[in-house]
Formats: sequence, structure tokens, C-alpha cells
Amino acid sequence: MKEFGGLEHVLTQLLENNIIVGPAFASLTVGGLDPEVYEIIRHEARVLSLQYWRRHHSLLIDGGPVASNEVVEQALCEAISSTAAYLSHLRLGHLNVDETMVRVALSLIENFLNEHHVEETITVALLVHAYDDYQALVHYREMKEIDFITGQLHRPWIQYTLEGELEFLLYYGSLRRYDCGKTPYLALTEVGESRYERIRKFLEEAGFLQRRRTLARWSQFSQMEDYDDIVNQIGMEALRYKTLELSGITSDMHVLELGCGTAGLTIDAGLCRVVGSGGSVIATDPSVGMLSRARKKAEKLNVENTSFRQSAAEHLPFEDNTFDAIIGVSFLHFTRIPDALQEIHRVAKPNAFFTTLYPLHVPDSNPYFGEWFAPLLINSPGSSSNSDMLPGKDTVASAIPNRFYTDIDIQPVISDNDYGNPEAVVKFYVQVVNVFEPVMNTLPWKAQQEMIQTLVERGRDIVAKYGRVKLRLQRPFQSLKARVVK
Repeated sequence: MKEFGGLEHVLTQLLENNIIVGPAFASLTVGGLDPEVYEIIRHEARVLSLQYWRRHHSLLIDGGPVASNEVVEQALCEAISSTAAYLSHLRLGHLNVDETMVRVALSLIENFLNEHHVEETITVALLVHAYDDYQALVHYREMKEIDFITGQLHRPWIQYTLEGELEFLLYYGSLRRYDCGKTPYLALTEVGESRYERIRKFLEEAGFLQRRRTLARWSQFSQMEDYDDIVNQIGMEALRYKTLELSGITSDMHVLELGCGTAGLTIDAGLCRVVGSGGSVIATDPSVGMLSRARKKAEKLNVENTSFRQSAAEHLPFEDNTFDAIIGVSFLHFTRIPDALQEIHRVAKPNAFFTTLYPLHVPDSNPYFGEWFAPLLINSPGSSSNSDMLPGKDTVASAIPNRFYTDIDIQPVISDNDYGNPEAVVKFYVQVVNVFEPVMNTLPWKAQQEMIQTLVERGRDIVAKYGRVKLRLQRPFQSLKARVVK
């Protein structure tokens, strides 16, 4: 956006350097930092603030008041803690953030500040924090001032208060303060609503919001110890066998699996057995936690022809023309589909087949499903016409580059699912498949937790109304099988 000058470049560079200027994932940072580690972070943030920030620096947005060292220190504190958490959790699979990873994060940030314009870098960080503040006020319309300052509804992971940020928002005319009885309240003004939309658009177009959604999703999967139980309760395991059957994979093949999760297709459905001792499987997934559980399963069962690698489908760490076949279940909708299809083409050998199966847009015509998930069956700002993130029936077909693939076969597949357990169903749709990610991400942190609980309670009412036996739904999927052309 022209309004924000060259900040798009700075934000892009931050992402490319694995520096997270806002929380990568709330679930890890809410009360998740050891007090001694946080004291190190706060001390180093103060040192950086004094070293790189001067009071003659000013924000680039509408002029604005000078940012105090305290506000900058808080922004740096969050950047250090979020970057350290990202590196620990999503790169190493460690839930705890130790001093070593804090030092690594600190080094990344200090190097970045030495190489880039400090004022622009700090402004980007403050824009991200402003986005979270605005989003909460857009959702709640009004907030008690004490709730805003403590961040308990929208930023519960912070270990400081938000008086400085409140001062900025009041200065810009984004908020109005008023008393209700003896309690001070805050409400968003028209100016604030406009500024929120401009910041949201900037962060979306620069790729920041999508990146943050992706990191949150990977983190969520890493911590989901009951993933297998949830999938099996819903009745999704049959889709793995269906995909393997369609693939035509045979013994002695060198196979790449994408989005392997906890090895449901790899081991449980028998992909590793199909290729046999003369073949091999490399199973990939972006989530370190998922891969850790997959490896434990392989070790327990003495699976020797399978290895696991952390990787997203859009960036595969393999040479060109490596695999005899590529396969994956329910991963494609999490990717940038055109980019994933191009990467799959690159690493596949000529004439190799790519086979996958993926869910389609959630139908709301079923009486109990529409009634159950009505709070999320709405359109969200900046989302597509669907209230979910799933592809339509023509989405994948239109994304396949014909110069890369031939013998393209796309078929409808129906999955018969059990919806009798409300807790499992809500977790499956909201946290496993992330169907409603576009809508959920418009909600501040506390509202997301409340929405999940609301959906569970609505599910219990649905079970009582329709009966557990009747709660089955035929969900639409598609299968894709295509031959690589080179």
C-alpha cells in the first residue's frame, strides 16, 4: 500500500529472516515463558531500545507522537520472545524457550537492526501490535479500559501493560474514552475503523497475516496429542485407504508423502508396507510435533523403509526428478495450491503420478450442521465468499498447470462421518481441518476460546435434539490423480 511507503519490504525481510514481530502463536506464549528467561528477554530488549532508538525518531504513520523507549522496549520484548518461541517450537519441537534460543533470536534481531532502517523496523512492529488492538475493539465495539491495558481479552501473553499503545490510539483519534458509572470504557471511532482496515489490508497484502495463521496452525498441530483419536472418532481413516488404492503405488517405488501428520497413511494405512523392503517412503509435514509422534510410531513398529522430514509442500528440500510417486491425504487445502503443484512437479520423475484426496467447501444445507455451526457460517473481512478455507469443486482443477500434468482425473468422494461426540467434532473442524480459519482469525484471543466452548455447547444441544445415532453426515471430498509431464 502506498500509504505505508517501503514498509512492505521491511516486513517481507523480517519474515524471510525468521523474525516474528508479533506473537506467532498464543497457545505457546500464554504464561509459557519461565520468569528467569523473561527477565533476560526484558533486559536485552531494554539494551536494544537504548542502543537503537532515539527520542527524535517518530512513527511513520500520519506523523504521530514520538515513541518512547518504553513502548519500543515492549515491542522488542515481544519480538525476541516470539522469535525464540518460533525457533524453539516450530523448528526444534521444544515447548520450552530456553536462554540459548533467546540468544539466537536476539542475534537475528540485532543483525537485522544493523542492516535495516531502525525506524521502519520499529514502526512495522508497532503496526502489528496496533492491528491486534484494533481487532479487539472492532470485535467488542467497547472495552473496559482496564481490560485493554492488561490485554487479557486479546493479548494475554504480554507481561507488561498497554498504556503506551493506548496513548497512541487516543492521539490518533482512533479511540474515544468515556465513563460508564465509575468505570472507564474505550470504543473505536470511525477514524479507528478506517485505520484498522488500512493496517489489516497492508499486513494481508504483505503476507504477514497468512504467515501468522500458518505458524499458529503448525503450532496447534504440534501440541495436538489426541490427533489420531479425533480423526478416528470422526471416521476419516477410510479416506487414507481410498487414496492409497487410487495411487497405484507398488513395491520398490521411491515415494514422497506430503502432510503425513502422525503417519496415518504412512504406517496405519500401510503405505510403507506397499512399497516393501525394496522401496522407500519419505514422509513430510510442516509440524515438528506431528513428525515426532510419527517417528515414535515407526520406531515402535520397527518400520525401516520410512524416514521423516520437516517440510511444507511449497518448499520441498529435494532434488529435481527424485520420486517415483507422490501422495498425500487432506493436506492440499492448507497450501498455496498452485505453488504446491509446481513443487510436486519439480521433484517428481517424468511420468510419476501424484495422488491426493482433500475436503471440499463445507455444505450448510444439512439441518443439524447448519444449526450447529451457524456462528461461523458467515463471511469474514478479507476472506473469500465461503466462510471456510476449503476449495470449491473447481478450485483444484483450475489451478493445475496443464503443461506440467496430464491424465488428470478428478473424482467426487463421499466421506460418511460420525458427529455424535461434540467435543471431537468441534476440535476436528476448528483445530484439525481448520475449516473456519478465515472467520476464527477475525476474533481476538479470548473470543476464539469462547467460540470453541459455544460450539461444544451447541453440539450437545444438537445431540439431545436429533439423537446420537442420527448424527452422521456425508461430507464431500475430491480425489485427484495426475501424471507428471516433463
